Amino acid sequence: MSGVVPSTPSLGGLYEWCADPWHRNYNNAPSDDQVWPADPNSTGNRYRVLRGGGWGTELRECRSASRGQFSPDNRYSVLGFRIASS
Repeated sequence: MSGVVPSTPSLGGLYEWCADPWHRNYNNAPSDDQVWPADPNSTGNRYRVLRGGGWGTELRECRSASRGQFSPDNRYSVLGFRIASS
């Protein structure tokens, strides 16, 4: 097709940074696609969600449902972001 950029698998290249604040589980998560704000009572509310696994991780983590946390104040060679448009 003309004008279509082919998609290639991106899981396993880098963990993908997400802007979403980290929550240990999905209890009380919004079900209407709204951003789930950080819990002000949580000591870990500065962490952000990571998805997808990275090149240095186990195979079971290289999937979109793989979810972790990391502080945006830190850097690591397997963390990155995905360029997207809407």
